Order: sequence, then C-alpha cells, then structure tokens
Amino acid sequence: MITEEEIRKEIFKGDWEYKYKADVDLVISHKQYSQDLEPKGGSFVRTETLEEDMEVMTEAVFYSDENSLYLVYDESVTTELQDCTTILTLNEGIVHMNRYAKEILGSVDMAFTEGEKHVTRYQTPIGGINLELVTNKVEYEVNDEGEGKITLDYNIKLEGLMSRRNRLIIESIRNERKK
Repeated sequence: MITEEEIRKEIFKGDWEYKYKADVDLVISHKQYSQDLEPKGGSFVRTETLEEDMEVMTEAVFYSDENSLYLVYDESVTTELQDCTTILTLNEGIVHMNRYAKEILGSVDMAFTEGEKHVTRYQTPIGGINLELVTNKVEYEVNDEGEGKITLDYNIKLEGLMSRRNRLIIESIRNERKK
C-alpha cells in the first residue's frame, strides 16, 4: 500500500492534511461488455455481450479533507493490476481514478464526469497509449466515515485495441477489525 508520506509527496505535492481517516473494506464489482450493432427492420439495434464479470474484495484506507473524499487501495492479486495502487477521489459529482503501477503495467489518471468525454494517456513501460472515456453515469453516496457506494457506467476505448462498456460498483464498509 502506498504510504501517507508518498501520498503527500507524490499526489498532493506535500501540501495536504486530512481531517478524517478510517480503515475500510471494499467490494469491487466490475462488468465489461462488448457492443455490436445488429440489423433490425430498417435500422440497427445496439447489443451488449458480457465479456468479463469480476468481484474482488480488498482493504482500503478512507481519507477526507475539506474538499474531497479519498479511497486508497492496492489492487487485488487476483487481477492483472496486482502491483498497482489506486486512489479514488470523490469531489462535486466527479470521480477521479489514479492508478500508480510499481513496474510492469504503468500508470493512468482517469476522470469520470457524467455525460462527458475524457481523454488521457495510459503510460506503460513501452510507451503511452491514448485512453478515451465516455461516462454515462456517476453516482456516489459515501458518508464521512467512508461507508457507502460508488457506481460508474462508462465506455472505454483503448487506442486501436478495444472498445468496451464498463459498469463498476464499489461498496465501502467500515473495517472494525483494525480498531
């Protein structure tokens, strides 16, 4: 897990103090769909085929400051992102997802704003790839103690490689075991 010192230094450039911190458990449900157009009468209908359905649990640290809520967690060893730390920032209806990879995968900064397109660069050890996100839905309700739910529905296009629809639900539950 990335340390508080690394968060302050690398992400907030040294100028950050949180007002609340809690250990939480996350249940992360992710579904990814391919999309096709199929003829129907004189027009076409968009169809979706479930390509990936995954649910993982992981521990996280919840922080809040004057402006935002943050969830910091290491990706599960059951995913291809196992050497990666993710920081979710929730602020004014926007969800930012920053992934910091340790070696193999690379890093990426994604912003989810309902109804908007965000283009970012996915940095890998062999170079960068353009990543386009079109966000269909952003919902979150997370209380001041870190408990709640985040729902994202978005289309992702990875430069010339793939285009998929994603539905991501993250449930955060206070971890009482660490008290």
